[in-house]
Amino acid sequence: MDEIRKLIVRSSHAQLSVGRSVPELAEVYSRLMAADVETALSQDIVNRLEASMATDAFCEPATNGPNGGKC
Repeated sequence: MDEIRKLIVRSSHAQLSVGRSVPELAEVYSRLMAADVETALSQDIVNRLEASMATDAFCEPATNGPNGGKC
């Protein structure tokens, strides 16, 4: 049973790391899986982190830019 789980985790990790804009998110996913967090929940957490990081990347700091730090 453990071998099957490891194969599933390895497969999920490979799928997750392909196309990710931030490689550290694959590490976050690995740690969640190692902590026995459900696969779907782990993927949701990482997807939300990635979305949040992407949104933050488009926002300018409050000290720079004509819009005063707003998106």
